[in-house]
Amino acid sequence: MSSNEWREVKLGEIVDIEMGQSPKSEFYNTEGLGVPFLQGNKTFGMIYPKFDVFCTNVKKIAIQNDILMSVRAPVGDLNIAQEKICIGRGICAMRMKNRNNLYLFYLLKHNVKNLKKTESGTVFGGVNKKDIMGLRWLKQSSKAGLSILNHFKMANLLIANWARSLRGGELLA
Repeated sequence: MSSNEWREVKLGEIVDIEMGQSPKSEFYNTEGLGVPFLQGNKTFGMIYPKFDVFCTNVKKIAIQNDILMSVRAPVGDLNIAQEKICIGRGICAMRMKNRNNLYLFYLLKHNVKNLKKTESGTVFGGVNKKDIMGLRWLKQSSKAGLSILNHFKMANLLIANWARSLRGGELLA
């Protein structure tokens, strides 16, 4: 790949970010009423979260295929939303402006160590929207990105099939 296919960008230039906001606890339930709710990474799976809390008064949402990232201790854990969910203050939702979210998922997995360097907090680390938007990395041309994305899609499919076979057909979580 030639160097003119790559340029340094800030994450905020290529990604839309929604920081979570927690509703009042009186709107939480475990009966499945309302929208699935994530406060943090407690129920994150390998790729997709599971839900044990739901919310009937949604403040901030992630939509299907958004990348979910923990922004409070531990910073940088990642999952992918499979549906519309309510996100609390320990989570942010991100989506590529060009909608290549699977590429974003793996790019973040590879670069999370750089984000952790920006953590602040005396007891529990955390990052804010400015920290996330300012994360720098190399962005590839559309042609190179498509090639990389195809490799990620194949790897993701292989991982999902492998995990499903280990769990007797259960969906990957």
